[in-house]
Amino acid sequence: MCSYNSINGVPSCANKWLLGELLRGTWNFSGYVTSDSGAINDIYSSHHYTRNWTQTVTKALEAGCDIESANWKNDEPWATGGKYIDYGPAAIRSGELDEKVPETALHTEEYL
Repeated sequence: MCSYNSINGVPSCANKWLLGELLRGTWNFSGYVTSDSGAINDIYSSHHYTRNWTQTVTKALEAGCDIESANWKNDEPWATGGKYIDYGPAAIRSGELDEKVPETALHTEEYL
């Protein structure tokens, strides 16, 4: 699970070095990576690392965050929404996100 913090100014759920090079490369992790409940939201809202939601989803998926946890009801205090669901298709349609990236997230064995 990637978390809410950042490493060297890059939020952990959008950090290609952390999730790709270190976790999957050096440590040979072959499972899936999920965000903590509000960590995808924080990439944009708290860290101000991205310009908009489509860029946020693109950065997280490209870094190797396979799953966004959790899609709570909007009236709950821990609600995070579903940024992958809400903005992923728009990121693909705009050409910002290559459609192969979410396909890879669905098949973690492709990381090997």
